[in-house]
Amino acid sequence: MSNPATSLVLRQKALIDNPTPRVPICLVLDASGSMDTVISGNYRQTGRTTVKDGETYNLVEGETVSRMDELNRGLRQFMTELLSDSNASQSAEICLVAFSGEAELIKDFAPLSPDMETIQVKSTGGGTSLGKGVKLALQQLDRRKDEYQRAGVEYYQPWLVVITDGVPTDTTHHEVAADIAARVQKKKLSVFPIVVGDVADLAEFGRISPSRPPIRLQGAKFCELFEWLSKSVSRVSSSIPGEVVPLDKKGIDAWGAL
Repeated sequence: MSNPATSLVLRQKALIDNPTPRVPICLVLDASGSMDTVISGNYRQTGRTTVKDGETYNLVEGETVSRMDELNRGLRQFMTELLSDSNASQSAEICLVAFSGEAELIKDFAPLSPDMETIQVKSTGGGTSLGKGVKLALQQLDRRKDEYQRAGVEYYQPWLVVITDGVPTDTTHHEVAADIAARVQKKKLSVFPIVVGDVADLAEFGRISPSRPPIRLQGAKFCELFEWLSKSVSRVSSSIPGEVVPLDKKGIDAWGAL
């Protein structure tokens, strides 16, 4: 485990060495048991079942591809594409938070580096505490913004990208709803809520996104989602801080549906 004091010094040094305006992006990713749902592969049913997070699942054996596998594949593609873009590689900073019953900081805000191309999230099960994940991401964002300001580094409007495949199992997201609404109204945050699978009731998920309804991912098009996201980050990083960059709404059609 890295030393917090050492990490802080390295983050501050990165801002001094590279004063390019930053694009802070928080990825808040569902790591509940349902993300291990098999969506493709060469496998067979075993006739056995298991219970995760209160839901019963059929057990299979063979070569499988789960929702989490596809999410990680898209995530690695996202990092690779950002690193290959001359502007985005200098501007984009990614914070990665995973949540199930609790929230975990997988990667704090920092300049992009090649090791991020191998990053992955693992399903931990234990519920879907959406609010805990969002709250942790906002805490990390506020801390990083303070570091930007102390270093005199400008930054673009932060993005909060939340991906989940289930209904929240507690009410912690109610606690952060007002904070998010205030940030969005003041144009201090842009929220992108992405739902995976056939979740019928999106009302609770929608509480964390006052200006944009949840976008339903088409099948398992995580790579298409992250490709759109990397291109969007590239467009923002090529603009001037404070300039309005139109959202590529047409591009969403390749991976999602409102």
